[in-house]
Order: sequence, then C-alpha cells, then structure tokens
Amino acid sequence: MDSPKLALVKELYRAMQEDGLRQGGEYLAEHVCEDVSVRLYTTNGRTLHGREEVRGFFADAEGKGTRVVLRPREYEENGDSVTVLGSARVQRSEGGFAETQVRWTWRFRDGLISEADWEPRAGA
Repeated sequence: MDSPKLALVKELYRAMQEDGLRQGGEYLAEHVCEDVSVRLYTTNGRTLHGREEVRGFFADAEGKGTRVVLRPREYEENGDSVTVLGSARVQRSEGGFAETQVRWTWRFRDGLISEADWEPRAGA
C-alpha cells in the first residue's frame, strides 16, 4: 500500500492525464500549502505561487487548447519528498510541441505539497 504522499502524487498524475489540465490543476490546488512554489515542465519556466495561481494557470492552459501527455515511470519516496521519473509532452494549440525526459520532485510539509520542481533527465 502506498503512503499518503505517494498516493497523492500518483493521483495527481492520473488526474492531469485522464481528467484534463483544468481538473488536474484543481486537484493540485486542493493539495498544496498556501505558500506553495510550483515550477514544472508544463509551466514553461514560470514559477506559480499559491493555490489560486496554480488553479488559474492550468485552467487557462486548457482553455487555450494546450494538451499534456505525462508518462510517469518510476516513483521514489524519500522522507518529505517524492521523486518521479518519466516524460512529458506539451502540445500547444498553435501546433507546436515539446517533449523531454523529466525528473519531478514533490516536497511536502504537513501532508501538503509545499514545492514542486523539475529537471531534465539526460540519457534516460
């Protein structure tokens, strides 16, 4: 059985993939600290701060026709963080896309996500 942190991260990936960016963003916003800092591959270099900015970013992205394909392959829990190895493909409404191998890091405080970050994975 997964720990609560690991189960939350897995459900987040499921929500983003199956329910769409708006609903995935809602799920994320419901499970973050108020002072969260979120910088993901999908945010294109932008750092999101707080629940409302998280919620708004993903709703706006879906509204503009952005699609995201997430492929998490490995999950590792280490203390107050969960690391996920996989890939992400972002398809923009204008027709362009970007795809990369990714290492996502989700840090927790008091059972909520306090920080989310990513980095590219070379040679994966």
